[in-house]
Amino acid sequence: MIKFADMQRMVERQAGFQWGDKYQPSTFATTREGSRISRISRLNSARLGRALHLQSTSETLFAKFALYHPRVFDLHEQKMLFPVPHQHPLDGHPTIIGAELPYLEGTVSVARRIGFVHKQVIAELEDGSKVRAPYPYQGDLLLYLKDENSNPYAVNWNLKATPADFKEKSRSAVKTPQQQKKSKVNQVLRNELEEQYYASAGIRTHKLTPENLDSKFAANLNLIFSFHLKQYTVDSKVLHDYSLELQESLSAGIPLSIVAIQYSKKWGFRDQFISKIYRDIWDRKLLVNLFEPVRIDHALESQVVDALDLYKYLFAEDTQ
Repeated sequence: MIKFADMQRMVERQAGFQWGDKYQPSTFATTREGSRISRISRLNSARLGRALHLQSTSETLFAKFALYHPRVFDLHEQKMLFPVPHQHPLDGHPTIIGAELPYLEGTVSVARRIGFVHKQVIAELEDGSKVRAPYPYQGDLLLYLKDENSNPYAVNWNLKATPADFKEKSRSAVKTPQQQKKSKVNQVLRNELEEQYYASAGIRTHKLTPENLDSKFAANLNLIFSFHLKQYTVDSKVLHDYSLELQESLSAGIPLSIVAIQYSKKWGFRDQFISKIYRDIWDRKLLVNLFEPVRIDHALESQVVDALDLYKYLFAEDTQ
């Protein structure tokens, strides 16, 4: 059942957001707010300086991928889709102050146009009367990037566990043939609603599942992300020299663990030198082949295909 209090909470967190504020998602990754079938997680990001509240394993994976891209400067998870026309998500950003940006159409208008029955919530007023209000949907990940000329733009990622989930909601639930047909129609239209909502402001939407990413790359992404917050007490010059030697060893086909062991014998802090390998891979200082398992006790291949080139269409601004 949709509760009016839930809608109020979402609106309070999202409606007044301005650039410079600390972003708050519509729904927090807590057992109280997440759905019963959610795989909630909170992901600390060094770049954003906050924890992301994620509602599924797909969101967690793709949030890491978004943060791996050096031109992604912000990320809004569980972004509310406003029922009525609303300002562009980048409105008020310091780099585009004064520019005229298109408005978002509003989900009520989009729903009417595509024949989708918009969710509503019933609110009881002080005089005891009841009114219906459109319930705000929410998206998964809205990425903010800068192009080659440092101009900001946004890309929307709509995420599911499998491609079939875009065609039918709660596929494992027992349904009559009529219920299943209705569920399929509603799910397709719900995704169309989100895509056209963002397209009205010139924002591209991608419908994605983990199948869109190479499984080995996804595994490596999970691995190297876990080291990106590591703090170091080793002297910065030593770490600088160490990073250069790691690059030389990669090119020479020397296992990187050997370099880590050599440095730790001289300076101590073995765990820091090992973690710095993964940190340099995350920071794209050490360009290894991320489409094969990253085993630092083996000679690693240098990067042959850059994942950001292979999947560049996922970050592209063009809506055509």
